[in-house]
Amino acid sequence: MADEVKLYRTWSSPYGLRIVWAMHIKGIEYENVFEDLSQKSPQLLQYNPVHKKIPVLVHKGKPICESLVILEYIDETWKKETTPLLPQDPYEKAMARFWAKFVDDKLLPSVWSVFTEKGYEAKKEALVPAVQNLEIIEEQLKEKKFFGGESIGYVDLALGWMAYLLDVFEETITQWGVYPVRTKCSPQSAYPKGRGYGRVCNSCGLSWGSQNVREDEVKLYRTWSSRFSLRIVWALHIKGIEYEAIFEDLSHKSPQLLQYNPVHKKVPVLVHQGKPICESLVILEYIDETWKKETTPLLPQDPYEKAMARFWAKFVDDKLLPSVTSVFTEKGYEAKKEALVLAVQNLEIIEEQLKEKNFFGGESIGYVDLVLGWMAYLLDVFEEVIDLKLFDANKFPLLSGWMKNFCDAPAIKQHLPPRDKLVTKYQLLHEKYQTTSN
Repeated sequence: MADEVKLYRTWSSPYGLRIVWAMHIKGIEYENVFEDLSQKSPQLLQYNPVHKKIPVLVHKGKPICESLVILEYIDETWKKETTPLLPQDPYEKAMARFWAKFVDDKLLPSVWSVFTEKGYEAKKEALVPAVQNLEIIEEQLKEKKFFGGESIGYVDLALGWMAYLLDVFEETITQWGVYPVRTKCSPQSAYPKGRGYGRVCNSCGLSWGSQNVREDEVKLYRTWSSRFSLRIVWALHIKGIEYEAIFEDLSHKSPQLLQYNPVHKKVPVLVHQGKPICESLVILEYIDETWKKETTPLLPQDPYEKAMARFWAKFVDDKLLPSVTSVFTEKGYEAKKEALVLAVQNLEIIEEQLKEKNFFGGESIGYVDLVLGWMAYLLDVFEEVIDLKLFDANKFPLLSGWMKNFCDAPAIKQHLPPRDKLVTKYQLLHEKYQTTSN
């Protein structure tokens, strides 16, 4: 069938259940294919050769992986079915993406850590950041029935595991005498409530909702060398957007940075019309959706192609970048050589995506190119500092050509950090990593 939909999942995966719930909310008929992860099917390995994990949604014979990517694909493909999962306003949509990412990157791992730690004292210690993260997410439910407003939306689905798993975890670990997670928070809601990223930053008593700002004012809080900030710099210049760059000293963070990003307290932060947007991938999508008429879009318009771009951007941040960074930070030649194996494997995977293309975005720089941009100027800096070959142009001819094309583009070339300063910075960092005890 042309419109056939299949979902590869397990019966209990919280990531798979996100998709189940979304499909039923949208009223989409689909076939469940239940996987035994101890004996993964050839179909699963075919559809998700990179991670070899569930969930995988297969629509019209095309696979979409990663639960948050799948949720956006569902929302963009079946637009007419019920209420949208994501808000239509670019800023509200950016906030939903921010909080879904917070759930996956911070909240879920912190709660899981309480479950997996060995012994009473270790569990009690792990409970502290879990409760702090619950307090942060609690704040987002003020005066709302759901995170999506009056109906279940994207963040609700991302956080849905908490509504049924917390008491299971609590019952399981009571033998350790660990105080239940939920009772540390307000008993008034099924979700917890706290200090975070709302209209008012309680930790500093400042708000941004009533500030007098120009309607088109754009500010970017960054550092001179942050690879995540540079993604935003390049995107703004590609789009031709005027902005004010505010350089932060991360050893003495400004009150403004702490006000605009009280959750992570990091750069980059884009402030548009007085409203902050954090997390570089979230900011890139906000820029693309807010300034639609400026130049070529950063993301494809087709929902499937857009899902693929999001998948590969996530792969860069979750797999490729950490594996390359690990080569830099490991102590000693043998440890670095061992770490290099995984980095090269990830480079091989990325190389495949450039076949018959100048850029990952096609004929022009797009979303994935910007996310991977750090590689075009940092790899040879790393090689000089650690005296180890990381990148073989003969082995990776497509990536080698892409790196040159990327750095030669005017919007990129004019805004690369000085190489000599980068070498000095990373020499000092490398020395620190090599001499600091674990």
